[in-house]
Amino acid sequence: MTDTSQKIREQDTCTAVKTLDFPFLQNPDTVTFIKMSKIMILIKGLPGSGKSHLAREISKVYRDCVICCADNLRPPDLKNPYPKDVLTASHKRCTDVAEEAAKKGVHVIVVDNSNLRQWEMQPYLNIAKEYNYTEIVAEPKTSWKWNPVELAAKSTQVRMTNKSTQKL
Repeated sequence: MTDTSQKIREQDTCTAVKTLDFPFLQNPDTVTFIKMSKIMILIKGLPGSGKSHLAREISKVYRDCVICCADNLRPPDLKNPYPKDVLTASHKRCTDVAEEAAKKGVHVIVVDNSNLRQWEMQPYLNIAKEYNYTEIVAEPKTSWKWNPVELAAKSTQVRMTNKSTQKL
């Protein structure tokens, strides 16, 4: 291995560690506490910002967690942009999955949706309140989370347009 490739590998490892630097992933006391509690983690961020990666990493620590992701509840044969009724239905199914997990008392429920506005999170916050869950709102710590070009390249759900980049 050359010095350059070794440096790149070390930088990649360092970046990966920084993006996953959350007490609920790294701190043993916090992890132990959460495993015995009822916690709902709402991951928020733009498409392509690393939400699903963070959700997968959470599931490695909390193996019995339930991940609710509207993207995974859409018909697989549809292409983006999705019709409004399809988006509404997939988000409804997502809240249903979260509520079923809460009814069962699953210790960790992860909501992997954009959750950019209060109204997007509100159904999950209502579920958390009704079933006595503590909410944690987490945002990926990726370096590209505000870069429209990188977000578009990394997103599996969004095709960026000039209008999309103007919103950023």
